[in-house]
Amino acid sequence: MSETNQPALMVPEVDMILPKNGDTTNTNKQGENPTERNYPSKVTFAKMNRVVERREYGCCGREKCGGTALVVVALVVASLALLFGFIGVANKGNIYVDVKNEMTVPQTVPAAAEIPETTDRVWTFAIGDYSNRLEYVEPESGQVKGYNIDVVNAVCRIAQKSCRLDWDDYNRCWESIGDDIEKQGGGIGLLGRWYDACTGWPVTYRRARTFSFTEAHAKKHLAVFMVKSGTPEGAFNWRNITGKTIGLLRYYIEDEDCIQSLTEVVGHDLTEGRVINYLTQQDLLSAVNNGEVDAVFISEFLGVKNNLQLASDRIDGCSLQGYSMMMRKDNTLATWWNPALNALIASTEYREICNGLEDESIHGSIPGPSARAVCIGF
Repeated sequence: MSETNQPALMVPEVDMILPKNGDTTNTNKQGENPTERNYPSKVTFAKMNRVVERREYGCCGREKCGGTALVVVALVVASLALLFGFIGVANKGNIYVDVKNEMTVPQTVPAAAEIPETTDRVWTFAIGDYSNRLEYVEPESGQVKGYNIDVVNAVCRIAQKSCRLDWDDYNRCWESIGDDIEKQGGGIGLLGRWYDACTGWPVTYRRARTFSFTEAHAKKHLAVFMVKSGTPEGAFNWRNITGKTIGLLRYYIEDEDCIQSLTEVVGHDLTEGRVINYLTQQDLLSAVNNGEVDAVFISEFLGVKNNLQLASDRIDGCSLQGYSMMMRKDNTLATWWNPALNALIASTEYREICNGLEDESIHGSIPGPSARAVCIGF
């Protein structure tokens, strides 16, 4: 869904295999439900289009319409037919973003605050992909699928809400470009009301100062210090990192900010040069193996950990809550989302979604975490 600038990067505990190019990390931050439900709700899909059009109306009333007006009316009718066609498909309970075959016709996307709170209100969610069973692009169809999408689909149907997923870059939800952690902040997409919420983001102190969050739909992950495989036991004392150089993955919540907040770690007042950010997991692995850093500080579920040696306890301190919907503080999404999410978690449908995380007939060979690592109550 990323922990980076992504909502949620979670990968399997043991079965993760780094791709041939060695990179399992999105440089910036998931399947259709096997059982059809009959909740009376409408769902549409689209890729976010940044162009907001001005509506053009043809003549009406007593005025006699000319040829141009007839063309405009025909276009409006055709657009409505296309829209109702989408809704008809969505009523079958499938919500997805078709990236490969997206519409090329610009869509009118009003700002969230401009949409009245009625039964016809369409709630929009930004979604990304990072080749993980939480959020990924299915190679054959070009659709974004995964656990996070299954949850949005089910919650919207239970709440009888019309919803749409918009594919967008993670930095438009939370901006964290560059090494300076103090320059992190809200992304232009969420601040600019391009959508109601961003899907699957862990809650941190820094993010909570800018945005609000729904209740978690996935567990939070803990962090670990890891060293080069074969390092003698006790050679690295994670409780005292004075003078040590630590490698981090850029955009992840296991960052300098988190390390400095750990009360169980001495020497966490990291000076310049003692923290090095890397763009990919392969870069991070190489840095450990060639001695560029003494240890790395990463999520407990990253695939790169299978090539490193654990050097600490599992540390809880980088996130306040698990993966949630991140939204503007003036958005009312949580008022209906939280009750519907709780109803989903208590249902057999949620168990089906979670079991799907480990079912190759649903997600194929896409890597990702186990149901135990992700699902609430598992």
